[in-house]
Amino acid sequence: MQIIKSLLLISYSFYLFPLLSSQKTKQESIEKVFAASLIGSGLCFVNQGKYNKEFFISNVEKGMTEKGYNLEILSNDNVQKAARLIESQLGDDCKESNLKDKEFLIDLYEILD
Repeated sequence: MQIIKSLLLISYSFYLFPLLSSQKTKQESIEKVFAASLIGSGLCFVNQGKYNKEFFISNVEKGMTEKGYNLEILSNDNVQKAARLIESQLGDDCKESNLKDKEFLIDLYEILD
């Protein structure tokens, strides 16, 4: 859960970018970052054998639904690309490692923008 909390803090940083001026755009950006963080951390756990695919899918859908976020965002190509980037930044134990790295944050922003 620490991974998701860290990425939620990152999502709020999207408020700081001037291109995201409308409330709808800000909310969509937050939903995209949240979805990417759920998918990225879940993929790490699947690859480690800690989650099976069914639990992973259920967990991601449950997380999105609990927040009231649109499930269609999960199929967005950029969200999936960002999720793979997030997964690549997690260590062997699927814990946060380089998630606060400036270059990573810029790459994440560029993918989801």
